[in-house]
Amino acid sequence: MNDVSPEEEEVQPQRTHVHAQVSLQHVTKEADDDIAQAYVALAEDSDSEPDVAFLKAEGEKESWRVSRKRITLEERALDRYLDDDEWERRERAEGRGVHIQRFPIGGPQVSKSGEKAGW
Repeated sequence: MNDVSPEEEEVQPQRTHVHAQVSLQHVTKEADDDIAQAYVALAEDSDSEPDVAFLKAEGEKESWRVSRKRITLEERALDRYLDDDEWERRERAEGRGVHIQRFPIGGPQVSKSGEKAGW
């Protein structure tokens, strides 16, 4: 029998989301609320089973989390954050800057000599 009221059932996902966000910020020392919120939203959008299959397919070591039945929202968000952080460090170590390329605004640029410069 379920002793949870309908009001509590509606509030529980929000509590889980906030708890995961605060936990991610605490563990990673991430000061930006928006970044933490984005990682939790990505983790909410994914199911834990593909994550487990992906880890096995990529030949990663099977951790204690993979062997468990259910991976929590906090764990999925933290895993994604740490994976991205590791990728950024590798890119910087290999001499590639981590940046987002600007989207060209406007049409083709015209040089001083009057020729159109292609993109």
